[in-house]
Amino acid sequence: MDNQVQQELETQKGLPKGYYVTGTSIYQTTKKGAQYICPFLKIIKRYKDDRTKDETYVLEYWEQSTGDMELLRVDSDIFSTRGVDLLSKKGVVFPTGNKNKITTYLARQKSLIQITTLFSNVGWQQANADISAMVFNEGDSEVNPEQDSFLAAAKIPEIPNGNSRNDGSKYNLKPTGSYDAWMTMFREQVCGCVPLQFAVLFGLTAVLVPILRQWNQDLHNLLCHVAGQSSTGKTTMADLAVSVAGRPSTDKNGLIRTWSTTQNALTITLNGNNGIPIVFDELSMAPFKDLTSMVYQIADGSEKSRATQSAGLKEQRLWSTAILSTGELKLTDKINGNDGLLVRLLEISDVQFTKNAQQSEIIKNVVSHNYGHVLPRFVQGLQSKSRDELRKRYSISIEQVEEQLPESRFKSRLARKIAVFPMTADLTNEFFHWGLSSKDIIQFLVENTNNSWMIPVGKRALEKVIEYLVIHQKELKLGNNNFYVPANLLGSIKLVNDHIEINVIKSQLLTIFSELGFQDTSTILNEWKNNGTLCADKDRKTHRIMVAGNRTVTYKLKIGSEYLSQFYALKEYSSEQGDLLADMEGREQHGEK
Repeated sequence: MDNQVQQELETQKGLPKGYYVTGTSIYQTTKKGAQYICPFLKIIKRYKDDRTKDETYVLEYWEQSTGDMELLRVDSDIFSTRGVDLLSKKGVVFPTGNKNKITTYLARQKSLIQITTLFSNVGWQQANADISAMVFNEGDSEVNPEQDSFLAAAKIPEIPNGNSRNDGSKYNLKPTGSYDAWMTMFREQVCGCVPLQFAVLFGLTAVLVPILRQWNQDLHNLLCHVAGQSSTGKTTMADLAVSVAGRPSTDKNGLIRTWSTTQNALTITLNGNNGIPIVFDELSMAPFKDLTSMVYQIADGSEKSRATQSAGLKEQRLWSTAILSTGELKLTDKINGNDGLLVRLLEISDVQFTKNAQQSEIIKNVVSHNYGHVLPRFVQGLQSKSRDELRKRYSISIEQVEEQLPESRFKSRLARKIAVFPMTADLTNEFFHWGLSSKDIIQFLVENTNNSWMIPVGKRALEKVIEYLVIHQKELKLGNNNFYVPANLLGSIKLVNDHIEINVIKSQLLTIFSELGFQDTSTILNEWKNNGTLCADKDRKTHRIMVAGNRTVTYKLKIGSEYLSQFYALKEYSSEQGDLLADMEGREQHGEK
């Protein structure tokens, strides 16, 4: 049988009954004989999105100008005459009078093509919008007995009577290069360096986060920001971290993205990610001065609710993974100082990750050509573990972290977050025999994590407010000076015995809190009152003074005299003990109205 006959027989496969191919044309058998339909046109692939259930197709057609067969990706519009018209813009030639016949032919032919299910989500499968149910089913003792629930390029579930694969439209997770090359680099460059070990572990924690959150409701996502100069090797550590899972670059759907994006675009990047690490590089490129809202959303792992055209609510997509941010700036400087936000974020600053430029170049060169091999193997190891074993390992890791963390009211909460790292280290030692030290990893995090969370919000706020008042001290009324009243009066200041007393007008202090990024003003004022910084009666926090003959509500602050040198005007006139803005309560005691 010659090649031409063989090729013609192959083209007959997958055609609906009554249609056949002759040369480069499709015909239909009718009672009146053979009817010409169009030049060769055939659906060869049929894809269905697992989430939206939308279908797309790969169309093979004969390109008359070149005499070759071409491929074209199309959607379900091709089953309408309008859709057939659109094919002509792509170079598909057909008789305009045969549009209805072509749509009928394509619709019949589609039904003969096996469906391939496309998964746009990555990581653990999501069940009923409940991330905690992604991995475990009630009554199952194993994490995943079928070993098919982790969606990635190397391992995806089999659909009964069909095929399935990740569509690759969001992340490039296809293993490239070799596992051995990556491991050689790991042994030679990473093993003896705890900061680089942290980078690799961070990439692998992404797999554990969606599992552990069922026992720790605060662990929606593991968000970590690394701040430091370019010479510290933070870009190298970011590439190394995501290379365990996929392509460590900003192009070709790599796992490195930039902060130069909108909040909506950022959430689209994260949607459906339940176990793949991702990096947002260079914080200085962020288009917003205040990232508070964005950081809350990233850490909490859900997009904003949106209405549909029919006034219903669109399905809210979720994510649960490990997210690494990098930049020369600190992320904590671009968000408000609320305790609830600070404990959602790990921030590491001024760490030297690589010894020199040569080491950095070696690592970057290896991971750019060899990636995506480690995480699938880590997943396979996890799939052999029971639910009870993982929970016990997590509890042990929490205890190890608590032993090294300093005391604070957030100690337990932070320990449950940091514990993911020593737990990951222990698992990699079992799966890969790396010999990492959990104790060293914990010590690295304890020593290098921003400790803002340890300082009570009241103390942090007081430092910022005093700094603000020092800068704007010309707007504080001083002593008995009746000749100058600032246009934007903040309040009054005077030296009383061994301390400084500042009356800040209530509305002005609330504005200062807002400008400084402190939203939990009630907590701050309560802390100030309890520690004696805020002077007020037991049943209230405010104080009343007279301003230009009018009663004005203020907050009376008492701070140490060590700040006297910073309030230069007060120091110069410290001999004046009076206060133009006289204490209203004191005046009333002397019978004044």
